[in-house]
This record gives sequence, C-alpha cells and structure tokens, in this order.
Amino acid sequence: MQENRFTKIEVKILKSLYPTLGPKFLLPQLPRHTLSSIRDKANNLELYFDKHSWTKREDSLLKQLYPTVSMKQLQKVLPNRPRGSITNRAYKLNVQKASDYFKNMNPTSPHLTKNQRGYWAGFFDGEGHIGIQVSKGKKYDGMSYSLRVGASNTIEQVIKELQELFGGSIYINYINRRKPVFQWKVNSWRAFNFLSVVYPLLKIKKERAYLGIQFQKVTGFRRGKLTQVEIAQRKLLGQKLKLLNKRGR
Repeated sequence: MQENRFTKIEVKILKSLYPTLGPKFLLPQLPRHTLSSIRDKANNLELYFDKHSWTKREDSLLKQLYPTVSMKQLQKVLPNRPRGSITNRAYKLNVQKASDYFKNMNPTSPHLTKNQRGYWAGFFDGEGHIGIQVSKGKKYDGMSYSLRVGASNTIEQVIKELQELFGGSIYINYINRRKPVFQWKVNSWRAFNFLSVVYPLLKIKKERAYLGIQFQKVTGFRRGKLTQVEIAQRKLLGQKLKLLNKRGR
C-alpha cells in the first residue's frame, strides 16, 4: 500500500513537537501515518528526538568541540549520544561548524573496496540524481538551500543496501499503481559524504557531483539568516547544477 504524503499542517506539527516529544507521542496526533513513516519523515526533515536531558558538562563539551571536530570524534567524547541527537542539540544551542570545516574535509569510506565504490558509482551514474532544494519559510528569513541526492530502483534490496551504507530515507512510489519503485534520498552532509566516495569513479554525473560537493562546502552547517553574498553563492551553484541536469551531463 502506498504511504500517505504529509500535509503542510502535519509537517508543522512534526517540526514543532517531534524534537521534544518523540514519534510515539505523535502517533495519535498523526493518525494517517505509521510510526515508521513518522520517523522517516522526521529524519528527512533533519529532526531528532532526545530521550534524555543534556548535562551542563555535555553542553560545554559540545560548544567547545562541535565547530572543528568530526561527528565520529564527537561520538567518542559523547558516547551516549547518537549522531542525530548531537546535531539537534548543536542547533538548539546555536553552535555551528567553523567556516573552513567542510573546506578541509576529505571523507573516505574505508569499509568499501575500490570495486564496491566502482559498483555504486556506476549504479548512481545510471539511477541517481543530484539537486539543490530551495525552501521558503520564516525559519531562515525567507529561503533555505539544501543539497539533495537520491537514487531509484525497482529492486528493494539494492536501495536498502544504499541506506545501510550511507544513511538517508527510503520511499515507495508506484508505476501504474502496480509496480513499486523504491527511492533512496539523502541530504546535506550525508549527501556530501556519498558524493565524495563515488566522485572519483563517476563518468556521467561527475561534473554534477563536483558542484554538489562544492555546494556543501560553501553551506557547511550554516543556520540562520543568510547574507546577500551567501544567497548569491547558493543560487549560482544551484543554477549551474540545474543546467547540467537539463543537459544530462
């Protein structure tokens, strides 16, 4: 059965209540959706639920280390906090990554062999897509820009493996209401990490992947009101990527 889409009112409820009350509380508030679909939508919106209150020591460590330290290192310092919880707490404390954090990143995926990276690069060349999502709203003073990467296939296991390796969410669409198409979607730094892994071996989407990587380096973990220069940078990279998508390069 095809899952129901979230309405604008339901998304507003999710954004307002999910971080503090969690998915189980929201289940009766969103009767059209399952617990799994609520969690998937929250993940797609980069919303995270903290079950336990943060201590003053944890907050102090986060403020000190978050701007310059990788998530893997942060989780060693804060072993009881999952990745999403750390990101959400940093946002609440208005702590951001340093301006040059992404510029100095060179992510690798040691658990993948060269042949495996080649497989996913070839798969993404044929079945993947890269784009910049532009959202309107009061939260970021009008506009926000986010890197989006995804892939589609009728074989569920392939899409599930992508999710296991790189995170993200899976959605199901139907062709002529019969044949399911499984869609994997990932955004922001997870999209950046995936593109960085497959980029050296891409053939068709190499130039688009390069622009996506550069876009995320420019945006970083930036939150709040954007300056005119920042808006111009995002628009320029977004327009270049859109043009390449139209040309199929």
